[in-house]
Amino acid sequence: TAASAAGLPEGLVAYYPFDAAGPSVRDASGNGNDGEAHGARFVEEGAVGGCFEFRGGPDEGDFIRVPHSSSLVSMQETRGLTLCAWIRPRSMPRDFPVVVGKGGNQKPDCCGGYEFTLNAHGDHDLSFTSGTSAALITRNAKGRYVNKRLDRWIHIAVALHSRPASADFAFYVDGVRAELSDADSGLDGRNAQFDISNDLYIGGPDPNHHPNRAFFDG
Repeated sequence: TAASAAGLPEGLVAYYPFDAAGPSVRDASGNGNDGEAHGARFVEEGAVGGCFEFRGGPDEGDFIRVPHSSSLVSMQETRGLTLCAWIRPRSMPRDFPVVVGKGGNQKPDCCGGYEFTLNAHGDHDLSFTSGTSAALITRNAKGRYVNKRLDRWIHIAVALHSRPASADFAFYVDGVRAELSDADSGLDGRNAQFDISNDLYIGGPDPNHHPNRAFFDG
């Protein structure tokens, strides 16, 4: 209701316009999911308004942490999720730099959340995982979505509608849906899980992340 009253899309859970310096990071959706910047630096010259600059790396880097809330796991009930971001990656440290994630992929605190990551392998580019058996990658992208476009603004999105009989899984790059030959659902999207109580992280992995996760650099 709050999001709709503000002229934003109904059902919006969190929206970060990055329009002011931290450490507090405002959620403009009306749901109170404000974050706190850890090292990430506010810059006025973003794709649309301001942005935050993240110094990323394979082992440590900057991030924004958003405390857990019921709205951040509401997609467990609605069975629908869309994540989108403007990014300008500077480099691709390690295998999977994290754009946004809630829950890691490392036991015992794993497999109940979601991760939207880049993929440093030149033939993939984008990856989304949720639960134990829901995953999508832009297989055979061969770098044309992200890896060959470093230091450029790119709009990326992933959308999932998980139904009992089937799941609609899709990536969008600069507003265009990735071709079916490029988007490969390696595991069943119907089994996506979103109900983990971990905090949400932007630009960095959950502390319980898999060893091949990295901090976003850009």
